[in-house]
Amino acid sequence: MDVYMGFAVGAVLLAGGAVTDLIRHWGSGFHARDVRCPLHDQRAIISSSCVTLVGEDGRASIERDVLQCSLLPGQPVNCDKRCLAQL
Repeated sequence: MDVYMGFAVGAVLLAGGAVTDLIRHWGSGFHARDVRCPLHDQRAIISSSCVTLVGEDGRASIERDVLQCSLLPGQPVNCDKRCLAQL
């Protein structure tokens, strides 16, 4: 009986961790990520926003944008933002 209870608790914790990881990766909100900048060919830390939009037809789409970049401190991010393809 204790083995089954331990297995059940482990399965619930594993499922909870998987759901948490999916929400952090694909959910709405702000995320700090390490990416490789294709323009400068350097490692960069970006803050990106992720918003899920639902259209009138019921289809969901994800809009991403770069808010800050460690390669452009204190400046607006006005590059072509090709680093978003790595997210």
